[in-house]
Amino acid sequence: EYCLGLSKTLASHLFEAVKNSVIEMRNDGKSISEITEDFTSKFAGKNYEEIAFEIYNDIILNKKISKSIISQQLAHIIDEDLKKKPPEIAVNENDESIKYLVDAIKYACSY
Repeated sequence: EYCLGLSKTLASHLFEAVKNSVIEMRNDGKSISEITEDFTSKFAGKNYEEIAFEIYNDIILNKKISKSIISQQLAHIIDEDLKKKPPEIAVNENDESIKYLVDAIKYACSY
């Protein structure tokens, strides 16, 4: 998740996925404090290294949010975006923060 937080394209979507994961876990009876801020106000004036650290360490690790649920939520966000014409999420395949993920996906898909 840290590398996704470094990505200018995906950081806000990761944060949304984390917020959705908290809601899902709270609905399942887990005692986790709600995240009420939006991405823009929470991270105003911060660089992407600070954003990535805060999302990963201060939110995901400290709140013990399920990484599996975050992954499912992020996949859902991307899937819903792909239904839009044109999609709004444009991943830069050369973004160094996520390049290894892009390469792994391409390899797994024989792309």
